[in-house]
Amino acid sequence: MGSTHLDAFAKMEGVEVAAVCTHNPQALTGAFQHSGGNLNRETTVHDLSGVRKYSDWRELVGDADLDAVDICLPTDLHAPVATAALEAGKHVLCEKP
Repeated sequence: MGSTHLDAFAKMEGVEVAAVCTHNPQALTGAFQHSGGNLNRETTVHDLSGVRKYSDWRELVGDADLDAVDICLPTDLHAPVATAALEAGKHVLCEKP
């Protein structure tokens, strides 16, 4: 789902993706082909050369320079990550519970 959201953000004026977070080292390079997901669609390669990269969501949420967090995680992580991001003063996009 993260790749789908990156595709959408890339088309929006005034939106800058400043950071990404994943445990998948290949995805941190911008290659999402083997990330899985629930859409079974072809994914693109994203240029992540200008963004901060995190492997722990807590570090991303703690980044004071980030305004918003888009949560593209397994459902059981939505509540704790959303709560932490909101407590850190971030805007939060979370599509489902």
